[in-house]
Amino acid sequence: MLGAGEVNQKKATSLSLIAGVVFGIAWWIYVDGSAIDSTASGYHWLPGVGSTIAFVMINAMHWPDLTDDEGSTAVKARAFLIVAMMLGIGCIAAALIIMLKVFVNGSANTWTGVALLVQNVLIFVSSFVMRFGTAPDTSD
Repeated sequence: MLGAGEVNQKKATSLSLIAGVVFGIAWWIYVDGSAIDSTASGYHWLPGVGSTIAFVMINAMHWPDLTDDEGSTAVKARAFLIVAMMLGIGCIAAALIIMLKVFVNGSANTWTGVALLVQNVLIFVSSFVMRFGTAPDTSD
């Protein structure tokens, strides 16, 4: 029978793997959309890079820093998390704006814009799968 530590380790490993696969699929979808359309401009990759930075920021923090009740460490960690979430949501908004203005209303291929939006949403989702998958068990 597995102990609690082994179950938590298996959960963290499984969810980290799932998050990594979703992250890879997100970039694969974007590359596919960009390869189809030769009119894609140079700045269309920026939301994906911003979402990747938000992924790293969200997952770089140590959990006890977020849950600490005393000191300024928790305040700084929570502010850092809020900035990372704002970056991720901002990148989704930027991808949506690019999709609507350039790819849906313009003459470019619509799939390229949809791929850009799907990429950013999947990266944002994978960042939280990774974050909550590696969270320590607080039920003890």
